[in-house]
Amino acid sequence: MATLGQGSAAATIASLQAKYDTAYQNMGAKVVGQYTQGMLNSDPLRMLTSGNVSQVTAAVTVLAANAQALGALTIARALAECKGTLVSNELYAKWAAELLKASVLENALALAEVLSSNNSCLNGVCATGAAKAFVSITTSVVSLKAAYKSYTTVPPSLQEDLLTITRAARVVQSDLYNSTKLCCSSTPQSTAPFTQYTSNLGGVLSSAPVNQTAVLETGSYPAATPSTSIPVMAGRLLNSAGVKNCVGKYAELPAQQVTHDLVTDSTGAFSVVGPVAAAYTFKKSYPSSTCDDALTNVTVTFPFSLRMPAAADAAVTAISLLTVPASSDASVLAAYAASAPSQQLVPAYLWQHAYSMYGYGSFASNGEANFLSLGGAAFSKRTDGKTPALLVAVLGSNTQTMSTFVSTQNLMMGLLGNTYGTDAVAQAVVAGAYRTFKMVDATNASETLTASANLVSLYSTTYAAITSDPAVTTGRHLLQSTMTSAQLQNIFGAVANVVSSTNQQVQQVVNTATVAAADPSSTVDTSNLMVSVSKMAAVQQQSLASDISTLATDFATNPTTAPITTLQDVSST
Repeated sequence: MATLGQGSAAATIASLQAKYDTAYQNMGAKVVGQYTQGMLNSDPLRMLTSGNVSQVTAAVTVLAANAQALGALTIARALAECKGTLVSNELYAKWAAELLKASVLENALALAEVLSSNNSCLNGVCATGAAKAFVSITTSVVSLKAAYKSYTTVPPSLQEDLLTITRAARVVQSDLYNSTKLCCSSTPQSTAPFTQYTSNLGGVLSSAPVNQTAVLETGSYPAATPSTSIPVMAGRLLNSAGVKNCVGKYAELPAQQVTHDLVTDSTGAFSVVGPVAAAYTFKKSYPSSTCDDALTNVTVTFPFSLRMPAAADAAVTAISLLTVPASSDASVLAAYAASAPSQQLVPAYLWQHAYSMYGYGSFASNGEANFLSLGGAAFSKRTDGKTPALLVAVLGSNTQTMSTFVSTQNLMMGLLGNTYGTDAVAQAVVAGAYRTFKMVDATNASETLTASANLVSLYSTTYAAITSDPAVTTGRHLLQSTMTSAQLQNIFGAVANVVSSTNQQVQQVVNTATVAAADPSSTVDTSNLMVSVSKMAAVQQQSLASDISTLATDFATNPTTAPITTLQDVSST
């Protein structure tokens, strides 16, 4: 970055400051420096330990930009060495002037074009392959850079985010350099050395050898440990009921180096000895995992992936997956930061926020419900022994959410091809749902789940995110290139009509149960309500989901704007 900020010997301090600030702005960094001199004398490591929120968040964007910058220059160096070019400071300065712009480094085609331009002359198969790999590797870095520009408080994920940037920096400056040289040395030149950055990017990044201790000691907001240790977490994985025989992974945060294997029992229960804040993943694709709903026998194919704090009790649901996008939502951090423990690695308020999006916020704010565990007075058993009304309502909302997740994932996978990673698509589906909920009605998710037009918006948002994400699409055949907007809207509308119709029926149960939950004298038969929800869940997540998958796969081959009538009439089933 210093290269880009250089000026003439006669330049004034003000002009030098402006040059440096412009250089960082062009890289997408947040320009908030020390000593009132912009970025000229601003050391990101000192800014991280300043205790100043604005400087801490700016420092993260600077480190992210530096990771991109050094990685791009490393690619250029590798390609130049392949040609036998003697690398010099002057050559680095030339490359920097051409390459170090966010508009170049965050677009594989633009990066490849600049590398192969007359000024750089670093063209060929390996340049194209390296550019695609670079953009894929740095996708998470770019996302963090954008997020930290918007934060007005330091997020609890600071240390994990610093590790993410550090690992990506290591990979683009070391692994990608080696891959580029391997590409150049093969005859004929082959992009095979780059495939690991699409087929196993997560594995490459997580195993990158970095000094974790040094990274974790960098921030001025150290990771919190529970004030009192918790001997055992009693967890439950829930769909309509417990999800049985579902294999999971536990990885301690922030480094995720201490891991344990988990599996749910016949009721969906699992346990963790000595839990701390950790990343949890449960999914059908793990060996020996079946992930069957204990009540409906439906196989739950949608992966559960989220972070949870150390707790004695926890319930993992489709709704709780929304805590993942919520954790990087600047408005959520700003709204809850003042009332939350300042150093809580995974704040419990994320669960209050996620369930508040369904209209249940008052139960948490008045102390009646703990949504992390689905515990509290409002979830206690009734005197007649029947299921608590609030639990029926929440499980109904959860059924709508999971059914929508599954149908959206099947729609996307069918349209885009099975070569797309299931986990990456699932992550995009959850993020798309979160954004759509906020856009439509941030405190009433049912407005999205039960309205066809709003589900179409969800599908469009998710589809756009997947097809524009280099970490998902790099090097893969994109079936959507043959589909027009009108054709996409045609299938989106057909799917949305039937999904919204089934969700409307579940919503009737949710509404009845919600009213009963607020009325202590209610005599509503919650058992019958639960049966209605379970029946619809079985249809939505099994036969309907399968039909949507088949429809989408066929549609990708033969897209049309003609009316689609092949989906079964689930409403009367």
